[in-house]
Amino acid sequence: MARGILGILFIVSTFIIVYMLVIPEYSKFSNFKERLSEFEAAYNNKMQYFSKLNEEYNKILRSSEIIKKVNFAISDSFLPSYDIYIVDKLAQDNNLIVKDVKFSDTQIYGFETETLKELEKEIKVLNSKLEMVISEEEKEVLKEQIKQKEEMKKNLEKKEKQKQVDDRPEIIEVYGLKIEQPKVKRSLMSISVQGDYFVKKAVESESIQNGLREADNLQQENLPTQEEIIGGIKKFVEDMERSSRIFDFESFELKRNEVKLESGKSIEVFSATINFYVYTY
Repeated sequence: MARGILGILFIVSTFIIVYMLVIPEYSKFSNFKERLSEFEAAYNNKMQYFSKLNEEYNKILRSSEIIKKVNFAISDSFLPSYDIYIVDKLAQDNNLIVKDVKFSDTQIYGFETETLKELEKEIKVLNSKLEMVISEEEKEVLKEQIKQKEEMKKNLEKKEKQKQVDDRPEIIEVYGLKIEQPKVKRSLMSISVQGDYFVKKAVESESIQNGLREADNLQQENLPTQEEIIGGIKKFVEDMERSSRIFDFESFELKRNEVKLESGKSIEVFSATINFYVYTY
């Protein structure tokens, strides 16, 4: 019987030891495994993040090499062929014939240049008003305004000449990479277009004389009117400003001439000179 009691005591003490020592340690181990799993998940997420970051960084490095190669391949001189193609295409779409396209010297685009452009416009407007004003008092006021604007223009022109323009690209730094960012340049593009019937016929027949003869067989009413041609020119300007290149409308001048035909009839010939600023980088 004593042995039975001892056996029971041994079993109870063993259960108590297991409950008091082993089970808590197992619980701790289980919690540790959960924390370890969380840590591994966080570590894997960070590794994926840094792997992705490294991949993007390598892409930037490769892109910078490509940009350098492109920069070396592109000529520093202004190449207007694509602009002329757009001009010719949009002119044809609006029933106009391009007679001439000219470009001014390329300039670095800056504050002084833009302000000079605005001043020139203001002076033109004031001179136009001066021609229409009758009152001497109003004339004197306009003359004084013109004088002030012209003085401002002279000062800006002097400042522009004195300023040493640095034509080299600016160097910007992104994620430790040094990238060349070319400065914006602009040129004034002057376009001469004509919108009369006989010029189109001359182009088609490769002879102005033949074009004139065909126009001679038509009545004046069948030729494009001034309103139609001006409408075509306005649409041409709008299309230019909406095109893939950056064209900034500057000024417009419409001319009207009469051409004598062999029969003695006269037809009206409308032409226009349109100026745009073209921006390059």
